[in-house]
Amino acid sequence: MYNSPMSEILDVLDVQGNKTGNTKLRGEIHRDGDWHRTVHLWVITTHNDLFLQKRADGFWLGNGMLEATSVGHVSAGQTPEDTVLRECFEELGIELVSDQLEYLLEDKFGAVGSTKFIPVYVNNEFHDVYVWKSDINLYDLKFDTQEMNGLELVTESEFTDMVMDRDGRLVPQWKEYEALLWYLGGK
Repeated sequence: MYNSPMSEILDVLDVQGNKTGNTKLRGEIHRDGDWHRTVHLWVITTHNDLFLQKRADGFWLGNGMLEATSVGHVSAGQTPEDTVLRECFEELGIELVSDQLEYLLEDKFGAVGSTKFIPVYVNNEFHDVYVWKSDINLYDLKFDTQEMNGLELVTESEFTDMVMDRDGRLVPQWKEYEALLWYLGGK
């Protein structure tokens, strides 16, 4: 039996990112505009090429746009690290362990849009952003077709141009992208 992702139970956060002690269904959180936590995993090669996820059409905010390789909501009671490991396995078919990850930053992000589930979708999130450096081949990644339309491999230079030009193909999470450029420049 398929359960809608909107039926997932999430912790409600305050505007500083602290748990309030309340939980809600994911659909209710987005309907009501409550703050909650998500994870973003960037898979980056040792040559600083980046795997970008193309979001599924007609399903989530940012339809068909590009963003982090793997993303997911932190379920109630779960840690961001547990979630990023779970999402990587569910979305990409890769089983990682914690010490393969680098924590990059927490990004506070807000946006409004619509989905096929909710006419007005308020996205108030704290993104915990992680990086996994690997020489994995694009063809070794088995992406979840319900959540994404595919993966694109772009060079560091191409990604830099996309960020600097505020490319409309990217989900507009500019603080995260700029932190990623800083990370790439230092590695």
